[in-house]
Amino acid sequence: MNIIVIKQTTYIKGAEENLFYIKEIGKPFTIQKDELNVDGAKMIISFNFENLIHHIEIEKNVHYFDLEKVKKQITGRSKKEFKKNDFPWNIWNAIYSLNYQEFCTSKNEFEDKVRTAKEFFYGNNSGELDIANQVPFLLDCLEKLYFDISEELSNSIEFARYINIEKKLHNILLRTTKKGIAFDIEIVKKHIAEIETELYKFRNELQLDYGIFSKYDYRNLENNLINFIPKSLKYNSKGFWKYLKLKRGKHPLFDLLLNERKLSKNKTILTRIGSLLDNTIYPYFDYFGTITSRILVISPSLQQLNKKYRDIIVPADGKCLLYFDYSQFEAGLLASKADDDNLIKMYESDIYHGIVKSIGDDKITRDEAKQFFYSYCYGVERQNVTNDFFRQFPNLILYENLVSKEFEQNGYIETEFGNRRYRTMGIESINDEKWLISQKIQGLASIILKKVIISINENYPEVDFLLPMHDAILYQVNQVDVEKYQKELSYIFESVMKEYCEKLTPKVILKDFTK
Repeated sequence: MNIIVIKQTTYIKGAEENLFYIKEIGKPFTIQKDELNVDGAKMIISFNFENLIHHIEIEKNVHYFDLEKVKKQITGRSKKEFKKNDFPWNIWNAIYSLNYQEFCTSKNEFEDKVRTAKEFFYGNNSGELDIANQVPFLLDCLEKLYFDISEELSNSIEFARYINIEKKLHNILLRTTKKGIAFDIEIVKKHIAEIETELYKFRNELQLDYGIFSKYDYRNLENNLINFIPKSLKYNSKGFWKYLKLKRGKHPLFDLLLNERKLSKNKTILTRIGSLLDNTIYPYFDYFGTITSRILVISPSLQQLNKKYRDIIVPADGKCLLYFDYSQFEAGLLASKADDDNLIKMYESDIYHGIVKSIGDDKITRDEAKQFFYSYCYGVERQNVTNDFFRQFPNLILYENLVSKEFEQNGYIETEFGNRRYRTMGIESINDEKWLISQKIQGLASIILKKVIISINENYPEVDFLLPMHDAILYQVNQVDVEKYQKELSYIFESVMKEYCEKLTPKVILKDFTK
């Protein structure tokens, strides 16, 4: 039994009332109030599992089909190619794109119905609720969308990846959301107080020394930075902050602005966590969060929390946290894909230390060397990066050329297992596509991490998956068996990476989650 489920929450005299509209594929819809019963369902189809998660049990053999996420996977385009409200995988945009003639109506009437259904879903027209018309229309649209997306998926290169990776992973992530992650409220309060003290200091300095009262104080930002940043940069844009980070030593104001922004972001995350009632975070994940398919924790943004504040996360009684990290992960993957023996040899020791040694430890730090390496490999400001160091890796240059040729011939880049990304709309020159190597390497990194999560879940179901970080994963295990899990989970990390990188000896480090 495959069913579509949507939830609507209303408040009557302050009391919350949940209505669940359920449509078994090919049948009329039904309504359930407050309690949701989906026993017997083999597939649950929706686009807003975040609101359903606490009303359903996450069963291992049930398929949770997220219309938006599957559509996003098969679209193969970055969100940067679209205006914020124009993402083609957005459920309402996807519904608008349906063939209105299949609903026996005119285009204008169809669009009016979609608009009304959207208002109904978000509770904007509760005074004009017309369940008899709005609900079946919306569910019929979702059913048609499910058929269209399923057909597109089954004919796509993404199908095998979805069945073998994303579908299984989604189930694991939903279970973590359902179960939650414990935190210590007193530590949260302590960190918020510390941040407020630091913020006061930085904001005072910004105001007294530079006359800047906020990141939106564009006039005074420009007065101070006009000679230090490119004129094309828009203040407070992603590009603006990325430039400040890349050039943070160029002007003391760069570092000051970055520190104030980082502290503000951490305070927002901690404040949100501190408002939770039962000392439990119920993180919601986007299993296809980026164009390279990285997993994002979107609510709350735990991946963006500074390391020194991560000690808010605490293990359950009788358990402990284990944090496994792939050292030099993307650098190792690049060395393997390029099949460059010199780069592989440097990975076996330390690529970033090798850069420092080559350029001079009086000229560059290890962190700067890491940035230097990826700036070159991923095409960031390459004209400002010395090429001398990279001439010792001829196969790396050859690999770059092969990837560019593949893209030029096909009009897209893909990893070993789907995750295809197409040529950017509106971009004519291949030289302007700076993401080709990034898509290959970060896409492969994503596959490896996801396969690790699935393998550990299948072989050690008693181990609690908690959080994915960039190149690392946080787990919770029984305290009495901690040494066993340290060894056996590390082996899975190593063996999965080895599947894709035969010449490498994977570096898996057990680290302190807060350092």
